[in-house]
Amino acid sequence: MDYGERKRKPDPPFEKKPRKTNVKTRESQGLFEEVDKGNGIKQGAFRKFLGLKGDETVTPQELRKIIRVDPGDTFKFRSRTLKQTERSKKQAQLALNMQK
Repeated sequence: MDYGERKRKPDPPFEKKPRKTNVKTRESQGLFEEVDKGNGIKQGAFRKFLGLKGDETVTPQELRKIIRVDPGDTFKFRSRTLKQTERSKKQAQLALNMQK
């Protein structure tokens, strides 16, 4: 009985298939940007925390007031009483930096 080399079929060339996503993109000046699905921009966690609806925006002045509050303390934002957390403070700082 001969246990020599077995003949094996060569593997087909590897082709990477793109993953299926729900986000549609379009190429614009060499960059990819997210396209709205018709219902506006997806609401983020910080906007939900602040209770903003639709097209409401936060001014840099309001963000600075939020950043000054220490974590664990409560503060008023547009007639809502909120409790400051480490995460909300970081999110407010990021939002302020993104507006600059």
